[in-house]
Amino acid sequence: MANTTVPVSLKPVAGFCIKSSTLQPAVYTPVSPAPSPSSLEPKNPPITIPAGFKIFVNIAWDANVPPPPECSEEAIKRAMEGQTSESDGANGSDEYFVPVVVSEGRQDTDKELSLQRIEAQTGLLLSRNIGTPNIAAKGKLEPRTVSIPSFLASKSSSEASHVAKKPLIEEITPAESEAVKKPKGILKTTQQPSPVAPRPSQIQQIPLQWSWSKQNDQIQIVISVPKLDNSVISKATFDIEPRRFILSIPNYPTLDVDLRISDAEIVS
Repeated sequence: MANTTVPVSLKPVAGFCIKSSTLQPAVYTPVSPAPSPSSLEPKNPPITIPAGFKIFVNIAWDANVPPPPECSEEAIKRAMEGQTSESDGANGSDEYFVPVVVSEGRQDTDKELSLQRIEAQTGLLLSRNIGTPNIAAKGKLEPRTVSIPSFLASKSSSEASHVAKKPLIEEITPAESEAVKKPKGILKTTQQPSPVAPRPSQIQQIPLQWSWSKQNDQIQIVISVPKLDNSVISKATFDIEPRRFILSIPNYPTLDVDLRISDAEIVS
């Protein structure tokens, strides 16, 4: 059965940039856009690339690029060892592959899987001794439309439709207390004294509680914060790092959670 594709619009977001170099001379032929009947512009000529020519590779991402197909553990191991077949999973076979979109080479002078795809498309042989410049991307990343296999596109769209758009961080307000029913008669019960706020020495023995759960490709973290007055809230701090968060509230023990450790160590 012929493999069909669907067009997908991409707006790449810069991730990081790597620097490689060509190992041998080659000739790169840029793809020329389809000329109009009245256009007099010549086609892009082939470019001779010498050995040792520096190549910058922009590694970007877009949410519209589908994830890899679901495969068996054996298929993933074969792909990691480079033992994939010629079909490369393009027809929905049990072959693991990572969907990668390789753009045309830029002519302005200004990891492994990515280098393999670039070599296959351009005919260049790139060195694996790469550098990582301190830049997110070399040049501007332009929007583009690409064609992806229809069986991957349908899976990606169905997963996206089930994911609700929620903010990554949201405040959960406590449930409002029910109004106290007033007695109907003229006799009223003795008013109960309001609870006494715990002393600072008692508060320090109460650790802050938190929980986490997975929501598709995200992690939801809920922190139970006691009722605080404005003076305490203004002095509280919440530090969010890539794999760690730290909550500090006066008179309470600091909540410092490192998500890089194992689940067993986190909940212990």
